[in-house]
Amino acid sequence: MLVLETIQGAEVFTESDISFVQTLADLIGLAIDRARLQANADSAHQANEAERTRLEMMATLSHELRMPLTSIKGYATPSCSRRCTGTPPSRPVFLRKIDEECINMEVMIRDMLDSSLIGVDHLSIDPEPVRLEHIVRDVTGETQRRVSDHQLVEEFRPEFPIVMGDMRWIKQVFRNIWTTPSSTRPTAG
Repeated sequence: MLVLETIQGAEVFTESDISFVQTLADLIGLAIDRARLQANADSAHQANEAERTRLEMMATLSHELRMPLTSIKGYATPSCSRRCTGTPPSRPVFLRKIDEECINMEVMIRDMLDSSLIGVDHLSIDPEPVRLEHIVRDVTGETQRRVSDHQLVEEFRPEFPIVMGDMRWIKQVFRNIWTTPSSTRPTAG
């Protein structure tokens, strides 16, 4: 609704004034429609972006879960086979590896559940003083056990400061960095 008053006292609007006001009202209506269409387009774009992110996460998750499952299968098959060529002492080693990979899968599943909590703003973060070099060393060791083609190296200056953060989430960030394909991994420039 558009209400107009004249500043010229009791005089009425002329025909040209009404034509101008009608044009002005039409332009305002178009601007309102455009804003509504833009809001709908933004909403659709956000929904598409959320779906793309979800699909990327599912692809990454599938890849991440496949790695420990392959290891578990690789260690379990010879242990269960009647024709097991390994000597009896190799079974505890295989069972330990299976247990390690099951723990890795539990961590991944917990991280997935935590990620869903991020989406609904229910994630709890417990900041504490942490030494990044210790976290990086742990994650590098985990990753090195899975990667035989490369030698992973971490390096920190002795004066590197202690930071406040949630050790679990910081570890997850470094795990994500190590498992990102090298073609998409950020590089220092």
